[in-house]
Amino acid sequence: MRNIFFPESHRTGLPISLLKRVPILINLNYLLIAYFMFASFTRYLTDPTNVKLFFIAVNVTNGAFLISQILVRLRRYLAASTLSTLGILCDSLWIGVLLPSAGSADLYRLAVYVIASCVVNSMLAIRKRQIIIYGFLGYAVLLLSTLLVYAPRSGGFNGEIRTVFITMTMLYIPTMVVLLFTNKLASDVIQIAETEVDKNRHKAEALNQLIKNAKNSLQIGKTLLECADDSKTRGDAINTAIGFIKDAARDMSGESSCADTANKEVVTFADEMQTAVHDQNAFLEENSTAVTEIMTTIQNIAHLADQKRTVMDGLLGKLQEQEHGIHLVIESFERIRASSGEVLSVVSGIFDVSEKTNMLAMNASIEAAHAGSSGKGFAVIAGEIRKLSQETQTNTEAIGRALSRNDDIVTQATVIVHQYTDKTAGIIKDVQDTFNAMEEIISGLGEISLGTKELTAATGNMITIAHDTGERVVDVARKVKAGSESVARINEFACQLDKMIGELSVDFKVIEGALGQVKRIGEQNIEKIMTLEQEMDRISAS
Repeated sequence: MRNIFFPESHRTGLPISLLKRVPILINLNYLLIAYFMFASFTRYLTDPTNVKLFFIAVNVTNGAFLISQILVRLRRYLAASTLSTLGILCDSLWIGVLLPSAGSADLYRLAVYVIASCVVNSMLAIRKRQIIIYGFLGYAVLLLSTLLVYAPRSGGFNGEIRTVFITMTMLYIPTMVVLLFTNKLASDVIQIAETEVDKNRHKAEALNQLIKNAKNSLQIGKTLLECADDSKTRGDAINTAIGFIKDAARDMSGESSCADTANKEVVTFADEMQTAVHDQNAFLEENSTAVTEIMTTIQNIAHLADQKRTVMDGLLGKLQEQEHGIHLVIESFERIRASSGEVLSVVSGIFDVSEKTNMLAMNASIEAAHAGSSGKGFAVIAGEIRKLSQETQTNTEAIGRALSRNDDIVTQATVIVHQYTDKTAGIIKDVQDTFNAMEEIISGLGEISLGTKELTAATGNMITIAHDTGERVVDVARKVKAGSESVARINEFACQLDKMIGELSVDFKVIEGALGQVKRIGEQNIEKIMTLEQEMDRISAS
């Protein structure tokens, strides 16, 4: 029942005096209601006629105790206490005035009740002045009841009434003094208790703040551990990446070393090719001189064999430049070989013509011999023609041998180029056939002259191509050397990168060690904070 009028929610923040007085007030209200109802009903049963008014007054006054309970529920604690005090005082008055009296015994009963009501009032009073005021009012009730009711009914303020009144007065005064001192002592004790409670409350607030800080520190420690674990995970990933980069740097260093070796081989081969091209240029110049001599010889006999010449139709195809210099070198060598083959064809035709001319000269000599003296001049001419034919055969054989040597050199150079193409994994593609066959039909000395001119032009073109090939070989060698220098720089950078990665790996291991130490400190901090939190909970519970 107490929780109905004084629930837990109403007790928060109340001083200790109210926390102790209000429950007593509630219980005393119940007790007073029950007591006065029972007492009034019992007296009413003994004397209904004379006690009827007293019964009504007491039960009406009990309403003050019920209203006091309602005021407690409304948190009007001082008003509730004052109303209960007023109810006790009224009941004292009803006992003294409305109950029938039979003498000093009834006065003694009234005095005892007034003293008892003072004690009850001191128990439910919230303020000290309630006790003082009630003490005066209670004594006033006792005095007025004695003078106005008990003395007249007993035949005056006689000795028995006076003795009881004086005795009760002497008992009443020390009782009130004791009640006041008791209230003072209780007030001091309560004040001390409230002071201690305030101190404990401040300590509890500080303790709660400390617990909050500890929990925050615990959360920070957990966050620190999570960060340490996350940093370790990221560190493992970084270590893996560093290892991968380190392996890649080593692979790049190895590949750059291989590329440097291959470039050196290419440079060596280009130098050898350049030497071969220089040799070929010298040989082509010799061929050009020989062809010039053949042309001079053919021009000398051209006017004798003008109808026997055939026109050489065919033009040398122009060289097509490729993207890479080495392709142009191969193409140039193939053209040289084709030109050499055509020259051999031309020389073979010249050799056939010279044989036919020799046969004609022999037939002319035979006819001149048959003619006798009239054919001597013709015999001389036939001899000269035969001599020119033999010289032509000799020169054509020399040209054939020279061209054969040239073809051998070109073939060797082509083989070397193909070997280089195989080594550089497709740097040079298959040599395209760029030379168109020169149409051979040189049947006359006139055509021999034209073929010789074309041969001279072809030889000059070959010389030009050979010079251009030499320049391209030099350019290729220069580019390869530049590439070799770049590869060397790449190799040096790879070495520096490997060294830097090694230093980074060492630094990262130091960082990992520091993170591990931070994690250990965080775990120790969490353990200490959890222990502190348990101690705080234990202290708060106690």
